[in-house]
Amino acid sequence: EYKMKLRLREILSPILLHEDNNFRFRLPKAFRKEARVVTQQEKDERLNEWIETWRRKRLAAGRDDKSITIKTKNMGGKIAGFPFLGEPVFLGTCFPTKDEWLFMRDHYDRYIPLKPWEKPYGPEKFLQWYPSYREEIMSLLSEPYDFEVRREVWMFGYGSLISPDCPPAGLTETQKKLIIPYWLKKQAGYRRVWNYRHGSVGINAFGLEKVDGGGTNIAGCLYKMDYEKASDLFSFREEGYELLLVDEEFFEPMHPDYEVPKGIGYVWICGQPISKCGDPSSNTCTEISCKRHNPTSDSPILQSYLDTIIEGALRYATAGRGSVDGMNYAAAFLSSIGGWSFPWYNDRLLAGRPWGYLPNYEIIDGLLASCPASRDAFVKRCHAAMESASSTRTAMLTSEKKGLEPWANSFYEKAPNFTQSRISTTRPRYQSILRSQLQRGSSYADRMYQQSMAGSGAYSESAQSRRNLNHSLSIRNLNLSLTGGGATPLLDTIPSGDEMSEDNDPPRRRSSVTWLLNTDDDSWRSQVPHKPSAA
Repeated sequence: EYKMKLRLREILSPILLHEDNNFRFRLPKAFRKEARVVTQQEKDERLNEWIETWRRKRLAAGRDDKSITIKTKNMGGKIAGFPFLGEPVFLGTCFPTKDEWLFMRDHYDRYIPLKPWEKPYGPEKFLQWYPSYREEIMSLLSEPYDFEVRREVWMFGYGSLISPDCPPAGLTETQKKLIIPYWLKKQAGYRRVWNYRHGSVGINAFGLEKVDGGGTNIAGCLYKMDYEKASDLFSFREEGYELLLVDEEFFEPMHPDYEVPKGIGYVWICGQPISKCGDPSSNTCTEISCKRHNPTSDSPILQSYLDTIIEGALRYATAGRGSVDGMNYAAAFLSSIGGWSFPWYNDRLLAGRPWGYLPNYEIIDGLLASCPASRDAFVKRCHAAMESASSTRTAMLTSEKKGLEPWANSFYEKAPNFTQSRISTTRPRYQSILRSQLQRGSSYADRMYQQSMAGSGAYSESAQSRRNLNHSLSIRNLNLSLTGGGATPLLDTIPSGDEMSEDNDPPRRRSSVTWLLNTDDDSWRSQVPHKPSAA
């Protein structure tokens, strides 16, 4: 079928193809064959070929060829099933439809974060962030997988590879369109933690950690790559990780419409970082090739690394109910990370004024400050020159964290695995609010902050005090207010940094992007103070 399509493209393409280079109709059934079921023996033969190629390239590069782990679905001699008990993270279409994509392309500056020096190249960056649309992606995924014809393998990325700004080298234009959100099931026996020390540059990144008795569901992306380039990737760029080959049965799509073809066999993953000393918590190991180490002050968690990944997750928002899908995906990603209680450095460009270079900093900080996995570490996040937050600021952030816990626990109730919550059948959990401004007034987060400072003389109604407090406490940009009679919590953002001046009170205009968070747990309502009167 594939060869026949190639011939038809050459001869009859003006008649048979759409302008987007897809067929107007499928081949007649008489000329079409069903996808052949790949046997386990064929998968094992293919696996042996992959291992031999990888070992040959590792030895040619002068590296160890023993750092490889195979995770099969055979357990105790029996074929075990691995049901995924959770629910899809995405409520919308995950990828924009063609009409939506065309509108986004014509108004690209609304949908991609642009740094000042990137504005002249906005259209190019849009195509990098949104290379395709729903219909084309579904068409590409419907093609059967045939390794002998395509010579492609599927890979799972769970770190910076999620961001379109950090794609693996060597992807073709078609492969860049197929970066599909997926779960690595907890039955695989791994969890994602901060344990990869890049000693030469001083950074700590994500790695997997094997857990006896079961791991956690890990949010990431599946994508495909040419077989030879994949071998090169794990022999050179990702040489600090062991090669982990996991059976396809351990993966679950985050959206039911985007499922990779059957028969891909084993998925390539960067597994556990390579360990030489055998002690991840050791502070005396000086072997630069020993990668499996916890974050330290010399190789801390970097905020810029998190910003890159979370921005890549936020781009999956679509129209309608999908307007919160980017935030859902980012929340699922953060909830499936462990090992936050280590040095964390805010290395953003102009960390004290992030709005000029990171438009989404309020959403990113809000997610990090409210996620149960990271909120305690966020309070202790270090600032420029690795200076720890003062005791006063730590107390403020701690108080604010406690005030947000009722809402955060409800929103993240499905953390860390997104497996226990249920979508209400009577109402959507999220609804899009389409209005440009909200009533002027204090948000729930503002009121909780004021109450925590009451009696200390630290709060003043003056414009100068409000400006200082807004500048120093970004988490106050999580707004919880009461709407209608339904009393539903509302996450919103307040003034963008480029509108903050030194002479005028910052305006109370809200962002045009808002989300209505609707959960089945109403226990938080009793803790929300009454909204103050207009007086």
